Amino acid sequence: MPNPLLVIAQPLILLAGAVIFFPITVAKLALAQDWGALTSLRAFQDAWFGNMWKVFAPRVREAHEGRIVPLLQGKVRAGIKVPTAKHAPVSGTVIEVGPGTGNWGPCFAESAAGGKVDRVYGVEPNPDLHPGLLASVKKAGLQGKYEVVPVGIEDLRKAGIPKGSIDSIVTLLCLCSIPEPERNIRELYEYLRPGGHWYVYEHVKTHGVMRLYQCEFGASKASEVSETSKGSGGELRKQAKIRESKRVRESARDGRSEEGLRLTQQGS
Repeated sequence: MPNPLLVIAQPLILLAGAVIFFPITVAKLALAQDWGALTSLRAFQDAWFGNMWKVFAPRVREAHEGRIVPLLQGKVRAGIKVPTAKHAPVSGTVIEVGPGTGNWGPCFAESAAGGKVDRVYGVEPNPDLHPGLLASVKKAGLQGKYEVVPVGIEDLRKAGIPKGSIDSIVTLLCLCSIPEPERNIRELYEYLRPGGHWYVYEHVKTHGVMRLYQCEFGASKASEVSETSKGSGGELRKQAKIRESKRVRESARDGRSEEGLRLTQQGS
């Protein structure tokens, strides 16, 4: 488990970063004479987040790779990291939602080298993150296998990705920030082929005294790790038997996180 003081400080650090990078973003856009981005709320938000995320992304990877890497390798069981695969690793044709600057490219490269991953669609609508993402793709040696898809989930059809064609969907700390999470989760599910897998590491609610802090400041206390398989019977194994789907939707709606480790594996 992480240091409790660090857990409490995380949202405050992020808020401080957002404040600091606001004038930095204004100055950069003004120097570049990018008046369009300065006068467009969406474009400015993209630039603002992009500037901040370039600094915070490596720290996010460092904080969470001990949980995420084993999940993508299939080496987690009942909330515990194990030395050998206990569920299917990421493989085949993959959709990665919200890759940002490409934190998890090395994981896909490792799987690609082992002949498991054939292609990755990185669904990243923020154009300010694309240069960093493409640099990470090149560094990981994924050219020709990793395609940046510059749209949101709701526009995946325009990108020419057929529904029911995806072997693995990867959503890591991103469902909390997508618009209309319930609708988009249902939309994403339609792209997963029967027997495909969805790998989730997401923000969830905490309890007790920390819940009060979480409600006030968006503090983090535990993250949920899960791998579910799409069976012939319904959404993410009936949305991971309804209960797990509700947790994902609640966490996405609230945008809270709690740091811990938990795996829910369906498909038996």
